[in-house]
Amino acid sequence: MNIKKINQLSDISFIILISLITFLIWYLSLGFKIVNQPFIWDDLHLIRVFSLEEIINSWKGNWDSDGVETPSYRPIAILYYNFIGTIFKENYILLRLFVFLLMICLIIQFNWIIFKLGFERQQIVIISSLIIFTKIYTTLLSWLTLSALIFCYILALMSIILFIYWFNKKNNINLFFSILFAFCSIFTRETMYILPGILYLILIYSQKKIFKDITKNLIIVTPFIAIVIVHLFLRKLFVTEASHFELSLNSIRFGSEEISLGNFFKTLKASWLPMGVWSIKKIYIIQTITFFSWVISIIIGIFLIIKFKKISKVSFVNFFVLIFVIFLFNLPSITVARPFGIILPTLIVLTFISFMITALTKIGNLNNSGKLKLLCNFIIITIILSNLFGGYYRSNEHVKAMNIYSSRIIYFDAMSIYDPDFKHIKISKIEYDKKIKHLKSLDINDWSDIENLDKNKNTKIYISNFSPLEF
Repeated sequence: MNIKKINQLSDISFIILISLITFLIWYLSLGFKIVNQPFIWDDLHLIRVFSLEEIINSWKGNWDSDGVETPSYRPIAILYYNFIGTIFKENYILLRLFVFLLMICLIIQFNWIIFKLGFERQQIVIISSLIIFTKIYTTLLSWLTLSALIFCYILALMSIILFIYWFNKKNNINLFFSILFAFCSIFTRETMYILPGILYLILIYSQKKIFKDITKNLIIVTPFIAIVIVHLFLRKLFVTEASHFELSLNSIRFGSEEISLGNFFKTLKASWLPMGVWSIKKIYIIQTITFFSWVISIIIGIFLIIKFKKISKVSFVNFFVLIFVIFLFNLPSITVARPFGIILPTLIVLTFISFMITALTKIGNLNNSGKLKLLCNFIIITIILSNLFGGYYRSNEHVKAMNIYSSRIIYFDAMSIYDPDFKHIKISKIEYDKKIKHLKSLDINDWSDIENLDKNKNTKIYISNFSPLEF
């Protein structure tokens, strides 16, 4: 399509088109490998038709009736799993396509928010192009269980969009639905406890007043804070075995988990690295090269922007707000670090990167120095290529690690079927029989075969370099 015609599209049409085109690129590169992937791991007992009793009990107890997942209060997550289990049953292709659609919607929502906050079309193209080859993008799409997280983020971003519309037009119906979507998001996953903080930052960003309207802004976000408090109360009331916040003279704890800055910085680091984080005990050449290329290029880029700030015309307030949002989105990891919970901070990182690329382009174009232009272009190209190559490599390895022939997935699948401690979990007979047949084809007939998996000579089994739960 002609670039001029694309630029002439309406704002929302442009955003939808770019989001679709970039997703298609990801699908042709990686997505086609997983579109027919059957249920694995937690999918087996979470994606199914739940009884009415189980659904009701999720509102007054632990979300997982099987009692094998981390105890928590996520009643709307169960409604989501029941919905997709009822609609799609064992039709993996249709279910995958539905999850793919959810991800497209998520990216469209995010692009729309940043566009409304004053970002340029060029920056939206950069963000949409870079996110598809980050590890987290593929992680969320390769494991069906994690689609509940995508659903949770969609609800949260819908709340933010309606909040922005309310702020601009003061239409109370938008505020009402913003609160409703916030409720649904938080009751899907407690990760979105940070939502009131995000809305508060949007108020500051929109008003360009940090201190003047503190009380007013706090009053505005009070309903959203109330939702968090209500969820915390119900979580403590109904799920006594879940982790709860505890403050003492010696430590700050969240149940059995002590507040860990290490966890926080681990996820913070992962959200900045499109190729993910890997163990220093293992040296992967591609990741090492892309890591240093990415980091060094960003450092040099920031230096150039600071040095030529008059030319770049970058608002450093925007820079600092974005960095603060990255910290805020990673805050839930301060108790438990989850490698699959960093797509929102990663999107903010790429928004930061888009700022940088735009600024470096201006520096290169508006300065007479040919050497400086060459340096700016080199930095831009290095940032883009290190993201694409590093991210693709790590994403492709993740796809291999999540395959039904991966040793790591075989282990977890067999656990659901053969481990005596998991005999009580509810798996549909169709999925149970399919999984039994698959495991037997790999010469795995009971739990003892799993314990000796490293001695299994079946050539179909793939020994993955990466764990699906690694950053």
